[in-house]
Amino acid sequence: MSFYTWELIKSGAFTNNFNIEGLDGDSDEVWLLIIAAKHTSPFDLLLRFNDDDGPNYDILWHAIYKYQGTAYHDASSDEGLTEIYAEYQALKERLAYIVIGAKSGRKRHALIQAQGYTDPDNSDNGDFPGFWRNTNDNITKINIITGAITEGKYFLYKVKSLVEFAGKVPLTWGLLPKSQVDDEKIEEAINRLIQAHDDDETAHLGAGQSLQSHKVSEIIDHLVASIIADKLAKFSVNLEKLMADRIYFFSGEIDNAIWEYEVDGNGSIVKHVLGIFLMSGNVSGNYTYIAAVPGGWQDLVNFGKDIIFQTSFQVNQITSQTIWLTVGCQPASEKYFGFKIVNNKLYSVSWNTGSEESTELLTLTADTIYVIRADFKVSEQKIYFYVDEVLKATHTTNIPSGTTDTAIFYQIKSDADAYKRLVVHDVVASFGR
Repeated sequence: MSFYTWELIKSGAFTNNFNIEGLDGDSDEVWLLIIAAKHTSPFDLLLRFNDDDGPNYDILWHAIYKYQGTAYHDASSDEGLTEIYAEYQALKERLAYIVIGAKSGRKRHALIQAQGYTDPDNSDNGDFPGFWRNTNDNITKINIITGAITEGKYFLYKVKSLVEFAGKVPLTWGLLPKSQVDDEKIEEAINRLIQAHDDDETAHLGAGQSLQSHKVSEIIDHLVASIIADKLAKFSVNLEKLMADRIYFFSGEIDNAIWEYEVDGNGSIVKHVLGIFLMSGNVSGNYTYIAAVPGGWQDLVNFGKDIIFQTSFQVNQITSQTIWLTVGCQPASEKYFGFKIVNNKLYSVSWNTGSEESTELLTLTADTIYVIRADFKVSEQKIYFYVDEVLKATHTTNIPSGTTDTAIFYQIKSDADAYKRLVVHDVVASFGR
């Protein structure tokens, strides 16, 4: 059994009336020629051999094409031509695959499959088998005739025996049949078996195998972190696992009886079991705020430690309002990071010195609950901002430093003579001691 492949013998760029020279058709016998060309205006693609421009070429053709928007299907033959066509009509782009029977002693065959394109209304796709009547002369030159083009590339291959390749280049064994009685290629068989293995839900579940080891391990170590969430039984996390170097704050009841608060004008604060309702007064500039602060106004929040702040909220109006949901207090005398709402826009904010760092995140919809999270990584000096579990922004400048006595701060301010309302449902926070 013999095996063959294509060996690239010549390639490069070409222009009009280009000659591929130094060939030996009697030695190579069969060639594969690939041609790609384009121009700003339609051009022809024709072939000759050995500069023969006499009426010594015949062609059969079968084409499906579009001309000025109308589709056609045509087939015919021509004899006594001065070249072989690799096209049906002149177009701006052309790609052709040409198999050439080059050995003398018979008419030389050129089996052409070509495609052309100018625009959706002008294109073609066809087969153009041609013949060179000369049966005696060895083909030493192929003439590519195109007219003016802006870009042309060609690749000429000859048939090469894999046995002849042995000792010169590595044998591509994956393309060989598995055996003399099985035509499936080795590479095809490998791919088939890999796919079958991927589809086998019981793979690697035997004792001592990788998936079984994962299944029975308490924690699966991974580059990104230890994976435990899907392996913990319900109600199995206890306080023994919480780190002692952090302050944790979980609340679904935000109570103005224990939070610091202020109501400017005729606003109000109404607490609920799950959250709190803040309303500003109905005069422009009126505000209402609540703040979680430690006893004695100690600087409990240390911006030299990692901090996580997560809360959920909704607004009833989306115009003429400014709202703060931050770690640290908003006035310029304090340092802070978190979120700000101006009218219907949600922003991530951070402030240390100078001007506030602010990034627009999204446009809010009234009476829609959003879960927002700010993750302050001290070692990276970055703050990551999430909305509904999707990372929306990362701040790398104006990162707060030092300490503050305000852990969590919510404020709504009216920018018009109208009541404005903010509902905060819950808050989860973690501060380094």
